[in-house]
Amino acid sequence: MSLRSVNLNLLPVLQALLRERNLSRAGAAVGLTQPAVSAALAKLRVVLNDPLLVRHGRGMSLTMRGQELIAPVDAICASIEAVIASEQFDPSNSSRRFVIASADYAVVTVAPELIRQLRRQAPKMSVHFVDIPHPSLEPHAGEVDLFIVPELLLRENRYPAIRHATLIEDEFVTVVGANHALARKRRLTRDQLLSQDYLMYYPALSSLDGALANAVTGRVEQGRRVIAQIQQFSLLPTLAADTGSAAIVPRRVVAHMQRYLPMRILADGQLPIQLTLALAWYANSENDPAHRWFRKLTLDICARMRGS
Repeated sequence: MSLRSVNLNLLPVLQALLRERNLSRAGAAVGLTQPAVSAALAKLRVVLNDPLLVRHGRGMSLTMRGQELIAPVDAICASIEAVIASEQFDPSNSSRRFVIASADYAVVTVAPELIRQLRRQAPKMSVHFVDIPHPSLEPHAGEVDLFIVPELLLRENRYPAIRHATLIEDEFVTVVGANHALARKRRLTRDQLLSQDYLMYYPALSSLDGALANAVTGRVEQGRRVIAQIQQFSLLPTLAADTGSAAIVPRRVVAHMQRYLPMRILADGQLPIQLTLALAWYANSENDPAHRWFRKLTLDICARMRGS
């Protein structure tokens, strides 16, 4: 007999009968009348090919088969209840640890508010930021819960097992230390901009295709001298200030770093390219209640950032 042919609504009745060994008490446990329980028992006897309960004096006792079923039926019912209960996810009691693979852009811009919200709403939960694995996202299921990557990377169905949503948008700007000679100039010529030594972000040793390189580094006008490439966005402003160089950095990173380090965005130094990042996750995590709650929290935080 296949599982499809069995009425699974009989499971809680079976569990009650095995526990109570009495039709009336079993009915009270599952909210059924005694005739309804008696009818369910008749069906169970056919399905399991065993009487299960037999008359013994004034009461009823379990057959050998009935006794053997107590533990497995309890385990099955507990598993089903756990699945149903997991839908009522309570973040305040969760000790889940989420791993996010991202460049340090997300650590600088998203992590502060994410950590504040976790402390308020899910004090037992934790988050672990790791570098983005290269060159592919796919082999990391089970190791990484979420990715924050350029949305361009996820276009053209490159990763069919991954779902994503737009997370945040930004633009690249040219920044120098507050004491730089160009910091006090209101108008800059193209020659003045091109005469600087530049620092810029680059994520890995392996080369990126042109469109993706533009999306994560900012398009550098031909003629600019790139003196150093750094794998951390957050270090670019500091190095620019320390070395008297100019750095090409996302505006939101600069806005955060300006709280701690005097620096200036060059008035005419904006680069004509946008940075659009996506939050990505594996399809098999789509309906995990804890995962769903965590990614909604992350998306909501970034939605507020976009609106500010």
